[in-house]
Amino acid sequence: MSDKKKILFLIPNMGKGGAERILAHLLNNLNRELFSLGCIFYNDKHAHPIPSDVAVFNINLPGTRNPAKKVIRYILRIIRTKNIILDNKPDCFMSFMENTLAVLSVGLSSHKPFLIISVHNPLRHEEKGIKRLLARIFYPQANRIIAVSQGLKDELETKIKIEGTKISVIYNPIDISAITNLKKDPITKLTSFNENIPVIITVGRLTRQKGQKYLLSAFAILNKKIPSQLIILGEGPEEARLRRQAQALHLEQNISFLGFQVNPFKFFARSTIFVLSSIFEGFGNVLVEAMACGVPVISTDCPVGPREIIQNGYNGILVPPKNVELLAEAMFALLSRENERERLSRNALENIHQYDISTIIPRYEGIFLCLS
Repeated sequence: MSDKKKILFLIPNMGKGGAERILAHLLNNLNRELFSLGCIFYNDKHAHPIPSDVAVFNINLPGTRNPAKKVIRYILRIIRTKNIILDNKPDCFMSFMENTLAVLSVGLSSHKPFLIISVHNPLRHEEKGIKRLLARIFYPQANRIIAVSQGLKDELETKIKIEGTKISVIYNPIDISAITNLKKDPITKLTSFNENIPVIITVGRLTRQKGQKYLLSAFAILNKKIPSQLIILGEGPEEARLRRQAQALHLEQNISFLGFQVNPFKFFARSTIFVLSSIFEGFGNVLVEAMACGVPVISTDCPVGPREIIQNGYNGILVPPKNVELLAEAMFALLSRENERERLSRNALENIHQYDISTIIPRYEGIFLCLS
């Protein structure tokens, strides 16, 4: 009989978001001598490859906008997830983004694995109304909760009334070795990327949460003082609106929408500054990735996340969310001072290893090995 711990993960799919990247790192780096792994997916729309030794359970119930179908599919997801738990009897069941469903599925199962749920976004934004009520009801039933920042842990304690001893803070991991290699890849067939003028880069889903509209407005102010270009990596529902905004600002030639990039690091490494303009974050993983590429960073000072990564004025710059004028001033100040950019980048690289997979993965392994 194998002494390996059987870990089963739940996530809608291995898409392009931050939670999916965390799980991808876990699937690729957890010690196979200690663990056997499996994943439950709602569909097979994956942006990350799944290791061949990971058991895959696709319950084939993708999202839908139809309200009636949404309810039916949610119920079916619970039933099918519960059945997979019963059939496979994992020692640990961990959810990414599907916490309430995970609690319900385990609750209906006669097999009771150690249940871990993970929280990636602030409750003040994500868990309003019915969602916050469900969090209050179901989150405390988990055996352990992993929060990706101390700020999220504080919110879980104060807003959901969860005991702090049940919550572990584990920052999102990055693979510094892989980033170091990937950032050297050439940028080819992209006439829109011009390294002869300052390059401001931002990465993230094109959603209201990420606040790109404020960045575009700030860039319009900056561009009157320092001709530069803005590179936007990512996809999302706000793309058409942002493109119209760029046209209205008469900046179509200076702003490039390059979509989702499998390797964003080669763009980071060739940019002058990185900007995160989010209204809220759970952590801010792209900040750490940009730092690992040696590019100085500017971020909005969200209530949760970036302020745990950035010491303002030491390894990056923090500005208030939605403040177009101060964001433009911060970008102008950095573009005008090469020595300051070099100092921020140098300081950022000093502590970047605290986020490396070599530090973060053992923390997950410690939890999986001590299921109590």
